[in-house]
Amino acid sequence: MKFYIMKRTIITLALINILLIIPALSLAQKDKLIEFTLSTDKMNYVLGEPVIITATIRNIHADSVKIIPHFRPRFGLTKYKISKNNNKDINLTPIFYIDADFNAVSLNSGDSVSQFVPIFAYSEGPVFTEPGTYKISAEYLGIQNTNSLEIFIEPPQTEEERMASNYMLEPEVTLFMFVRGAKTLTKAQRLLAEITEKFQGTRLYPYANATMGMYYSQFAQTSKDKNQTKLELNKAINHLTSSLESDITPYYKINTYYHLINSYLKNNDKYKAIATLDKFEKVYKADKRASVYLKQCKTKIIASGGL
Repeated sequence: MKFYIMKRTIITLALINILLIIPALSLAQKDKLIEFTLSTDKMNYVLGEPVIITATIRNIHADSVKIIPHFRPRFGLTKYKISKNNNKDINLTPIFYIDADFNAVSLNSGDSVSQFVPIFAYSEGPVFTEPGTYKISAEYLGIQNTNSLEIFIEPPQTEEERMASNYMLEPEVTLFMFVRGAKTLTKAQRLLAEITEKFQGTRLYPYANATMGMYYSQFAQTSKDKNQTKLELNKAINHLTSSLESDITPYYKINTYYHLINSYLKNNDKYKAIATLDKFEKVYKADKRASVYLKQCKTKIIASGGL
């Protein structure tokens, strides 16, 4: 099952290089201007767990430089390669391309910008389909990442976890997890719901639970049926509040806060939205990766008459 669900025209790399206010230098010279690194919040993942890494560009030059801060494959600027035990490489071709704001941002000397990059799915389906050690590398506009990043995919520990793992590696479930919900992916909804109901003792339960919460939250935002909206919002809030108490990676925790605040606002409960924002800030204010989510939440709360 291939995952191409849409494809849009993107800016060519030649044009991007012009937009970069990094002078027309050789790659060796550009490497002296910026440092491109990859990192992860954990080294070990259970089979079926969504793998999220962080891409960071830091200005190592004395003067300011400008970059275009889009590090996910769908923007076409960064290419990722994944290899398992030195076997055949997987080129992380994106599930879809997307148009975006390609305006450059300025980085002063020593400054950096970081973004989450989900790498558990690509155009051919799930990426990490068996246990083992995987090496991840990337190239941003021809500039290779400077560090070596390896992760280890662990086998399931129990029969329940094995079943949950099989569900998570279903192509439709992987796609649902990647886009954080889609109304048409009914099989994925059924399997993830089964994980949340039957396999709560597994390490995969928190991710299924959080994703279903995000799905119900997004669906409630677009529903025109008030009764249906109320029902979906209650489901979203139940899933998301319990997800905050779970052991999930920062990418999922941050998105859980974001969708929970939106759900409270949609439910006309701005006081709970504000209280959740306060908790969100206390935990993630120092994490640059959360800044855009915090900013959007504050903007929405202000627009609702809060703060």
